Amino acid sequence: MKPLILYIFLFLHPLAIFSQSQHFFWEGFIRGQNGIETVPNAHIRVFSDGRLFLFAADDKGKATIRYYRPTETDTILVTSVGYKPSKLSCNKELLSLNEIKLELDVYSLNEVLVNPSKKRKTLKLGNTATFSGGSFSGTFNMQRGLLIKYDAIQGKILKIRYYIKSSLGEEMRYCPFRVMIFDMDTINNLPGNNLLDDYLIVSSSSKKNWFEVDVSQYNIELPPKGVFVGMEILPFEYYFSKDMITSERHTIKGAVIRSNGETKKGDLSFFNSINIGMAKNSKKSESCESWTRHLNVIIGGEWKQITYSKGNFLINIEVEKTD
Repeated sequence: MKPLILYIFLFLHPLAIFSQSQHFFWEGFIRGQNGIETVPNAHIRVFSDGRLFLFAADDKGKATIRYYRPTETDTILVTSVGYKPSKLSCNKELLSLNEIKLELDVYSLNEVLVNPSKKRKTLKLGNTATFSGGSFSGTFNMQRGLLIKYDAIQGKILKIRYYIKSSLGEEMRYCPFRVMIFDMDTINNLPGNNLLDDYLIVSSSSKKNWFEVDVSQYNIELPPKGVFVGMEILPFEYYFSKDMITSERHTIKGAVIRSNGETKKGDLSFFNSINIGMAKNSKKSESCESWTRHLNVIIGGEWKQITYSKGNFLINIEVEKTD
């Protein structure tokens, strides 16, 4: 009888796990104060011993929070337009809940003029192809990014969208990476100044290939001539020490290999890192260039443009126009 009771308790209790040496996991809903309606696309920030993790609820208000090496003092901050921010202790408060309730933020009509008919003008810049025609794995401890060029566009960057494609399995699809945003060095045509103050580490929890990172809270103005957005794949030791992966490379034995018009079978070996989708730029996309940089100074350390038959990195940004 006891095993049955334990099973029922675990089934009804929110899916939450806390381990000092392993990981933190919580899954539940973001709701309004009445506990009935859900709050879609709420923004969640986790502060953990100098690290920052970013998550977001889906369009039904469901949120999944998962990160490694938690501490007793970790906190989360949940925000959404029209609601007051909610700050909770991860270990002492969040793990006892199966939902997070947000209080409506009431504005005075004498102070704020609300015009519901006015819509925000947004546009997407970058590689806006719908599907990828391939993927790029690269190596660990590497930065990959897309240089997006444009003219006469003013606005703020709302979101960065990455197409995460796992060619060799699912184990690296949900692993964390660092978000990068640079302005454009117009003299050398290279990534310039870092526009993101936080060391922002994000992790996808969705089964969908497209992963959106909401950066609207940082109020990043779109640089005049171009912006460089991308990801930094962390060192292999980071993922290995946290039991995310077991090997640096992944090998497919007896794979069909097509090269120079010939087809043969052989062993394919790839770095077991996060794969970013690649696709041809659509006609509506702005001019794009894919760049990489190895952070290991023994290998390189300089930005290099790459060309690939499948096109450019499948990354784009959503911008709110202000002009």
